[in-house]
Amino acid sequence: LQAAQPMAATSLKGEVRHAVTNAPIPNVTLTLFPSGGSVVTNSQGKFTFLQAPIGARTLLLDARTTTVPGQWPLFPIPVAIQQGVNTLPTPIWIPELDEENGTALTAGNFNSATGQVLTQITVTSPTAPGVIVTIPSGTYLRNVWDPPQLDDVLSVTSIPPTRPPLPLPNSAVPGILVVTQPGGVEFFSDSAMMTPVKVPMEFPNVQNEFTTGTKVNLYTALGGQLGALSSGGT
Repeated sequence: LQAAQPMAATSLKGEVRHAVTNAPIPNVTLTLFPSGGSVVTNSQGKFTFLQAPIGARTLLLDARTTTVPGQWPLFPIPVAIQQGVNTLPTPIWIPELDEENGTALTAGNFNSATGQVLTQITVTSPTAPGVIVTIPSGTYLRNVWDPPQLDDVLSVTSIPPTRPPLPLPNSAVPGILVVTQPGGVEFFSDSAMMTPVKVPMEFPNVQNEFTTGTKVNLYTALGGQLGALSSGGT
């Protein structure tokens, strides 16, 4: 009888690069949830999980640990891991954040004990002209990966449309691509954080190509299609 061959170990490989310069980003911490452990990118921005759990997982990227100067993002990435060697199809491109033009959570606009926004917070950036995120007063913020606290900076940063953190559906190349931070923030209308609430996000109609009633496709930066939404033509 022929001895059964051992099953190949399941691994997950990828690399993290600068969204603008394409330079590798070392010392980025990546953690697989649940039960996957953590690894750090090497000098070439590459990482490998040698014993990766099979199935749908969340890969939490924390670039705040890099030794590269600047402000860097934190965000969760959905991954589906199969038996054997898994390699991400493209680099995870990340930008240096525009926190200088972001809005900090302070005692005046945020209750860190309850997670409630006390006064309306508007987030913009000259790197993404016309992109506006408006968090209404009374909204509750939750982030299971990194609970919101005072001095956190809410920011929006433009990145090259051809370099999303992960590939967009059908290789779509958007007209505008931005990263909002902190990654993983959820919005609720109640203190129990049981009722999600939609937070307005505006995009510019740069070339007046959209008129009232135009349908446009919006995608998350992590590759999940949000769906076709009506454009107000502004």
